[in-house]
Amino acid sequence: MGACGARARGAAPAAIIAETASRRGRRRAAVQPTTTTAFLDRRVARAATLLCAAFCACPPAGAQPPAVDVRVTQSGPAFVIEAALEVPVPLPLAWEVLTDFDRMAAFVPNLADSRVVARDGTTLTIVQHGIARFGPLALRFASERLVTLVPPASIASTQTRGTMERVESLTTFASTDAGTRLRYHVEVVPGALYPDAITRRFLGHEVTEQFDAVVREMLRRRDGARAPPP
Repeated sequence: MGACGARARGAAPAAIIAETASRRGRRRAAVQPTTTTAFLDRRVARAATLLCAAFCACPPAGAQPPAVDVRVTQSGPAFVIEAALEVPVPLPLAWEVLTDFDRMAAFVPNLADSRVVARDGTTLTIVQHGIARFGPLALRFASERLVTLVPPASIASTQTRGTMERVESLTTFASTDAGTRLRYHVEVVPGALYPDAITRRFLGHEVTEQFDAVVREMLRRRDGARAPPP
């Protein structure tokens, strides 16, 4: 009886240690994902990243120009974009930058080439091409536009041929106490591009990015920098 009791008392700590190790093993198994779960988690993370890139594309870091108020609506196959902003530069400088078509590819990021190919007084023919990027999406585009200038009040533009089915726009200028008020109205029929919800975001992003770029160039020239070479 005494020997059995001693053996029982000696075995108790071993049993407790074994049970504790078993519990720790169960806890580790509960918190560590299986290979399948980890794989699914990685796929979900990648999908979330792509969605964020497509729907929450952020402008590049750095000094930000004045905010552009951009609104996109849809009427049948046409998308209507309205943009407005006030820029702290004099009207002649705003006009200079927005009509600097031969140098525009140097400061608008999605343009690879921009040229005036014909001129008749205040009526110009402009050829442009480039790649528009929106998150993981990219669209190569080309356009030829007939541009009518009414200095220094407005720029009217009509696409004569290009990637989109129809593009017509009007930009107006007005002097203010703080600088220049710009308003931009464009109607686009993109044709078979992307689903409507993505197309709205894509077009809104493009207009915002382009205005950010031209406003940065306005501020750069206001602060004494020279225009880039053509």
